[in-house]
Amino acid sequence: MLAGALAGTILGAWLFLYLVKHHGAYGFAIPGVLTGLGASWRRGAPAWVAMLCGALALAASLLVTWKALPFSADDSLGYFVRHVHELPPYQLGLIGIGAFIGFWLPFRRRPGGT
Repeated sequence: MLAGALAGTILGAWLFLYLVKHHGAYGFAIPGVLTGLGASWRRGAPAWVAMLCGALALAASLLVTWKALPFSADDSLGYFVRHVHELPPYQLGLIGIGAFIGFWLPFRRRPGGT
């Protein structure tokens, strides 16, 4: 399950960066959604796996956003993290949606899940 989540994260980050570089399109939720899809291939993940996938989805989305978008003259990760709240609301919303889906997809396939 975690291998699928990691593969989905890598694929999602690559796809996001490809879309930005070659098409000028942004898909802020893509890394999170593919993290959740990768983790949900197999049924039976415990709840902690879903929580870890949600955190991984959020981190991946923020990292590719930092890498893809010019944020300021200071292009360091530390500056980005300190000022991430200054991103436009739609970007933050899409990153949040991707992180939620990254959590929800494996969570709903856990034992006793719906």
